[in-house]
Amino acid sequence: MLRIPSFAMAVLAAAALGCVTMPAVDPGVHLRPETRPECVSACNQLGMDLGAIVLIRNAAGCVCQERSGQASASRASTSGGTAVAGGAYIVALEEQQRREEEEAHRRVQQSTPPPGTPGSPGHP
Repeated sequence: MLRIPSFAMAVLAAAALGCVTMPAVDPGVHLRPETRPECVSACNQLGMDLGAIVLIRNAAGCVCQERSGQASASRASTSGGTAVAGGAYIVALEEQQRREEEEAHRRVQQSTPPPGTPGSPGHP
């Protein structure tokens, strides 16, 4: 019989329960039809072609690439990694904003006296 140490079981349980993933694209987000033309315009201003549009949570990002015939294999292979890094940055910013909002909400709750105590709303 295979015996798994209790510490290993605890680590596995924590990993299984502690990993909550967010959907890649927020289901409540309505994608704007203007996104593609805006990305094409932005890439054209840089003298590049639109390579892809990246959707992560509630944000869309443009991935520009060198014009056809100019791109090297090494540059083409890095555009996907760049898009992923940009998406990770967006998710990190959203997470930081969520934590800051939760902290502000917690501080407000802690600073508001319970009802019926002097200084609380509706009490002299």
